[in-house]
Amino acid sequence: ADGLIVLNSTPELGLVEGQTIILVKDLKSVGKVQIQSVTDTYAVANILPGTMGSTKVDSGSTVQLLL
Repeated sequence: ADGLIVLNSTPELGLVEGQTIILVKDLKSVGKVQIQSVTDTYAVANILPGTMGSTKVDSGSTVQLLL
């Protein structure tokens, strides 16, 4: 993995451990992550190697999830 990312989550999103999702920012794919753990308020995911694009994702950034 290329690092960890913590995402805000809700049960309605239906995120599950092992799921791979694409992060989107400003209508551009910024990377793929694999969910490692999920709670009612957040999800921790591994950033998959070689998937982070040139768009930077900083702490506090808003991204959309493509499930």
